[in-house]
Amino acid sequence: MIDEDFKILDRIDSKLNELNNFRNTKTNESRKVLQSLSRRLELAKSSVESLQNSKLDQKHTELFHKLDREKFALAKNINDLESSNDYNIAHLNKLKKELEDISEEDILDTTTSDIEDSVLLKLKVFRSLGVSFDGTKPENHTKALIQSSSTINLYTLSLDKQYSNYFISNYIWDKL
Repeated sequence: MIDEDFKILDRIDSKLNELNNFRNTKTNESRKVLQSLSRRLELAKSSVESLQNSKLDQKHTELFHKLDREKFALAKNINDLESSNDYNIAHLNKLKKELEDISEEDILDTTTSDIEDSVLLKLKVFRSLGVSFDGTKPENHTKALIQSSSTINLYTLSLDKQYSNYFISNYIWDKL
């Protein structure tokens, strides 16, 4: 039972690492796009300056307006990228805080007894992930309430004997 718990904790750690890698990839991609857009903006600015130095005939005026529209589109894209980057940073900070909270919790408190009951240990892990159960004692639990951290959805799972522990664990993990 404890080995299963350690495996679950390892999977949680693995998922957090995957999320960090995903965020880093997205941030790097955003930086590259931002650099590309900045270069295009500088090119557009230099084109506008060269147009101002020459005689503005109809073709130059049309090009000026086109470049101006592109400049605003680039500025909007940059703003969108900065917003996305800020969101990703905030999300990363939230995940780091959750990781710290999980790390600071004394999940394996062995001072009260050799090792707490496996069921109570699982309940602590589930509660720290946003899963709660109806009833006050583990033997009275008939439903699990799963609150997804990525959405505001709340899922309910009946804890009948018809479901295996493997199915219940996978279902809860998928909903988180």
